[in-house]
Amino acid sequence: MKKVLFLYPIEEYMSDTILFSEEILKKFNRTLDKRYRQKGYEINFLMFKDKEVPFLKKEKNDKILHVDITFAQHIGDEYDFVYPDNEVIYQQIKDSEELIVCGFHAMDCVKRVAEYCHQKEMNVLIDVELTDMFRNYCKRHTFDEENYNLANIIEYIKAENYFLGSIDALYSNPEIIFAK
Repeated sequence: MKKVLFLYPIEEYMSDTILFSEEILKKFNRTLDKRYRQKGYEINFLMFKDKEVPFLKKEKNDKILHVDITFAQHIGDEYDFVYPDNEVIYQQIKDSEELIVCGFHAMDCVKRVAEYCHQKEMNVLIDVELTDMFRNYCKRHTFDEENYNLANIIEYIKAENYFLGSIDALYSNPEIIFAK
């Protein structure tokens, strides 16, 4: 079975109006539905053990999975993040023939879980458009609600790097970022 693992669609992340206006949240739900639910993927919302209801619209066949820690344990003190046990997550989705990982946060938990599942030899793809970066990606001309195309993301990043220069150039020339 093909599965989507959506990490932590909780109010604390998704009700942030900086990331998700009402219009963008509707588009987000529509995209998840068109890309995956309507194409036969099982949608799995991964929640902290003290969170029961996803902020996103849950359909009848969607599943709720839980990690081994609470949200309070995860956010911890100012600098001490505790991460869920990836093996606990893996055991709940290991029967997937194809796994799409999305949610919060693309460069942290989503990446960690996807890497772990890949190391376990699962067929894994991160849908980076359906992460905390959705608000930016959904406005690009290459964005398609019905299909995710990683090649478009890669080409866009290459174009940004060409326009802005390499990361090293940005650090050595901060006026590029802060130009008036």
